Amino acid sequence: MATVEAMSPRPSSDDSLDELDIDGDGKSDDAADELDIDGDTRLDDSVTELDIDGDNRKDDSVDELDIDGDGKNDDDLAEDDVDGDGKDDDLDDDEDGDGRKGGTDNDDDGDGKDDDDDDDDGVVVIPPGQVAGGTAPASLTGTLRLSKNTTEGPDVVTFTSSTVGIMDEADEVENDAFTFTYTPTGSTAVLVLTYKPGKYDEYTLDFATGRFTRKEYDKNVLKDTDFGSFDIPVPPAS
Repeated sequence: MATVEAMSPRPSSDDSLDELDIDGDGKSDDAADELDIDGDTRLDDSVTELDIDGDNRKDDSVDELDIDGDGKNDDDLAEDDVDGDGKDDDLDDDEDGDGRKGGTDNDDDGDGKDDDDDDDDGVVVIPPGQVAGGTAPASLTGTLRLSKNTTEGPDVVTFTSSTVGIMDEADEVENDAFTFTYTPTGSTAVLVLTYKPGKYDEYTLDFATGRFTRKEYDKNVLKDTDFGSFDIPVPPAS
């Protein structure tokens, strides 16, 4: 009589920290070449892939707290690759893996909440709105708060004099010193923070809407462009 070998219990659930290969294809879920975490033949970054980890919770649902199923909450500071595509979220133009990039995505972190209404589970978000009466002040003093992509931060820029300051980024341990130039024109202004020769960030600040765009340069080459909202806790005199 043939014997049936009992299957050993699965050691971990798909959303556990020690489950590193959800679909069992031999590729780690966070590997750059793992393009289909749950093995359903839909690429993870495809607009038709609505459930990256295959846990029957849609990625944009408010109750989907772990899009890539790696056991780390998407809003946790330790989660630096929300969609599990092997790219750090700070460098990923499609953080939540929904196939929509940059300005075309109104839910950057994939938590089911529109970016303009998203408080990101306790992370301070700056609602877009008129700053300093809608007119760019003649100079910047004190502090400027920046919330990248409207769901992150805020980063705090402190101007210690008319030419130098300190950048305190929410996701960085150490602060960065910079020199800066500030050029106001009507309701907008261009703020350039230079960290070292060839490495600088160029912000275009719109005081009428409270939004900004940032261009990041390294070795004088444009590396990234992102957007967000900003405010000035105590507006400087015009």
